[in-house]
Amino acid sequence: MIELTIDGIRVSVAEGTTLFDAARAAGIEIPVLCHDDRYDPVGVCRMCTVDVGERTLAAACVRRCEADMEVKTQTAEIKGHRRNLVDLLMADQPDPTSDARGSSLGDNALLTLARQYDAWGNDWGAGPERQADTSSPVIAVDHAACILCDRCIRACNDIQGNDVIGRTGKGHAARIGFDLDTPMGASTCVSCGECAAACPTGALVDQPLDLPLRPRTELDPVDTVCPYCGVGCALTYHVDRPQNRIVFAEGRESPGNQARLCVKGRYGWDYAQHNQRLTRPLIRRESAYPKAALSKELSGQANSGPGKGERRKPGGLVDYDEVMPAFREASWEEALERVATGLSGIRDQHGGDALAGFGSAKCSNEEAYLFQKWIRAGWGTNNVDHCTRLCHASSVAALLEGIGSGAVTTTYGDALNAEVLLVAGSNTTANHPVAATFFKQAQRAGTRLIVVDPRQGQMADQADFYCRIKPGTDVAFYNAMMHVILAEGLTDEAYIAQHTENFEALREGVAPYSPEQAAKICGVGAETIREVARAFGRASGAIIYWGMGISQHVYGTNNARCLIALALMTGNVGKPGAGLHPLRGQNNVQGASDSGLIPMVFPDYQSVQDEAIREKFEQAWGTSLSPEPGLTVVEIVHAALQGDVKGMYIMGENPFLSDPNINKVRKGLGNLEFLAVQDIFLTETAEFADVILPASSYMEKLGTYTNTDRRVQIGRPVLDLPGEARLDWQILCDLSTRMGYPMHYESTEEVFAEFAGLTDAYATLTYANLGPTGKLWPNPDPETDDGPVVLFGEGFPTANGRAKFVPAAWSAAPELPDDDYPFVLNTGRLLEHWHTGSMTRRAKALNQIEPEAFASLHPEDAEELGIREGDFIEVASRRGSIRLAARLSPRDNRGAVFIPFHFREAAANLLTLDDLDPDGKIPGFKFCAVRVSPITD
Repeated sequence: MIELTIDGIRVSVAEGTTLFDAARAAGIEIPVLCHDDRYDPVGVCRMCTVDVGERTLAAACVRRCEADMEVKTQTAEIKGHRRNLVDLLMADQPDPTSDARGSSLGDNALLTLARQYDAWGNDWGAGPERQADTSSPVIAVDHAACILCDRCIRACNDIQGNDVIGRTGKGHAARIGFDLDTPMGASTCVSCGECAAACPTGALVDQPLDLPLRPRTELDPVDTVCPYCGVGCALTYHVDRPQNRIVFAEGRESPGNQARLCVKGRYGWDYAQHNQRLTRPLIRRESAYPKAALSKELSGQANSGPGKGERRKPGGLVDYDEVMPAFREASWEEALERVATGLSGIRDQHGGDALAGFGSAKCSNEEAYLFQKWIRAGWGTNNVDHCTRLCHASSVAALLEGIGSGAVTTTYGDALNAEVLLVAGSNTTANHPVAATFFKQAQRAGTRLIVVDPRQGQMADQADFYCRIKPGTDVAFYNAMMHVILAEGLTDEAYIAQHTENFEALREGVAPYSPEQAAKICGVGAETIREVARAFGRASGAIIYWGMGISQHVYGTNNARCLIALALMTGNVGKPGAGLHPLRGQNNVQGASDSGLIPMVFPDYQSVQDEAIREKFEQAWGTSLSPEPGLTVVEIVHAALQGDVKGMYIMGENPFLSDPNINKVRKGLGNLEFLAVQDIFLTETAEFADVILPASSYMEKLGTYTNTDRRVQIGRPVLDLPGEARLDWQILCDLSTRMGYPMHYESTEEVFAEFAGLTDAYATLTYANLGPTGKLWPNPDPETDDGPVVLFGEGFPTANGRAKFVPAAWSAAPELPDDDYPFVLNTGRLLEHWHTGSMTRRAKALNQIEPEAFASLHPEDAEELGIREGDFIEVASRRGSIRLAARLSPRDNRGAVFIPFHFREAAANLLTLDDLDPDGKIPGFKFCAVRVSPITD
């Protein structure tokens, strides 16, 4: 510690503290324009200069404190200096009274200083005019308002790691530039909005998405959580309460996202205000039966008019004008009674197992808990599942088997503490973009980054090692890494002896996978495999993050077993900067799984087959429960096709586009005797419904959500419900009561308390102690502690406290390319869209950035086929075909095609295979054989 004097106040600070921080700690405010606590200080604006007794003034944000220094921050000279700076900057500013120039949010720092110093630049002549750039759909650029503080550059490069913004030009012509000085909308900008959030003037401002922007003091701020991916970013919506409309969103501080957002979080919220929201219950007209025409096999596109069997014109979302005539509006009483009667009739005649329910990972923990409770206790079946089956079911199966828990063992922010990061099968910048910012920051700070993926995503551009394996060869590659680690003595023998079992079986299992042998399978050179294995094996701490490139295979569980073994053999579990983290897809897929929305377990992964556990839930719920594990998502569709499942209730899921082999899905849905859908829009799945119930969007309800880190956060209502739409949890309780199993709760908080009381992981959590940023589970003392970042430092939740090595052998995919179908199809998500597009394609900005379906293939493959950029092509598998535009990218493997599955007019899942992983019951979305053909017509 050192002592110094600031404005006559004696202060004591740690050595290395800046004058700015020391003054602020003493309650002395120093004005700044270029500085922000999230960035390293650079001192370019000179607004914070202070007198330290030297020849020139010193910038307080970069000058370090020295012992016995005498600092003056408010002398007449300093105030005059600051006024002159503001005066000069204001001379080039546009009209400060114009909302369009950035004062619209009331947070233009330069204008605040201009008012403070009464400095408006009137004594100086303005320089040459600098142009505006409105090419981006979400951010407006006004170079005339830019003061070259470089905050946007540091926000883009240092925080988000995108490296898009820099400086261009010289002298008065100097300005910020995007890439090689291209318009922002044509650059590689990912529209995260971090630059606009950082800008202290009106140079970078959000474009209005709905209502005009205006000062936040005129709006109602609501702190909640992003409704999209599993990162679970904390944010604030600013709401025009009289008009019940969101005006803008911004990130807020949290131990998780640290105020960062991506394009979906910042600009993708207006779907909830879309005029296609369902607002009254709908019942299928008698004239729209039978539904057989809906089951007609598709080819070319995913659209078909209800009851007509005719393919609809290409493009966009469900056509309400075509679908709505098949339905009539009804009262809630009639609709609820129709649902209860339809489901009860099947249950009473054929038994509970003739029914099945799909819940949603977009819904809250409370809604997931009530949904599975209703089905288990009210229907008498465990046929309940949700999209975790299509996401990380194989990962969870391997984790439960290997370490006794399906939870991540560390957080995405812990990447900053690791010596090595292995990112496997994850296009993180598109699927978990805010988590990706922490990975990029870690790499730039010295962490070695290994990326393993057939597609060269943007994360691979940052990697120290990028291994482009052939699709479907993960097991061979990781077994070879373990082979090298064993051969070169890089295992953590003490950890293996103390915390694991079955290691000798693993040693035998990987013995055949020499780097040379594996190289023939996976396509990565033997020496590269050795280098990567050494980097991982020698690290003092390494974290493995993986995505659906690992899990979405018919051997996905084997892929995950290899990653778990790799971490265990090197002692990389249970300490900071080490661990296992499958990056969860949906915003609440972790919570929905924790809540029991899985056919083989009750809440908190308690087996339905365990008699003692079952008795616990029977006592809590007051009824007998089935001991038989239920069917999973794809199995339910197959059972519907066979007539074994006769009735379904689908809440917030759209299996018509999200499930594999949707010709079969279509036939299965069409074969149901009764289907009820609870949703916010008319989805493709809802076209098959007998009754459609208008539900609440994320923006309209109170509930808890658990992100990929195990962080449980409260989502708060932002908007009022539209029309006659109802809260999801209340709909479920009403239906359950009508079907003979009463469920009555006063609030979601009461539901959460019941759920938490039946678990170990959530047992200590309450709405009161979750606070504004949530808590990590399990949490022994949530009143004072945020919760454990790292799990399993003292052992594992298994019978003997040890983790188990489970060896895996490589096997080829069930459908390999051949002469008729020579390409491998890989499906996935885009940064701007989410799953089946029902939300994001109704979000104005997101749909404008990425409006159309496409297939991406390697330029050399395209040249051989005579395909050019933008040409329409046909992609066909043994199950169907679609037509869409071609994009050419060297990021794709030779012999591979990538198609996003968001677009119903070119539904990728018409092509995919519905074979299942034997353990996780997950389909292989990442591998099937297809043919690519140019279209001349």
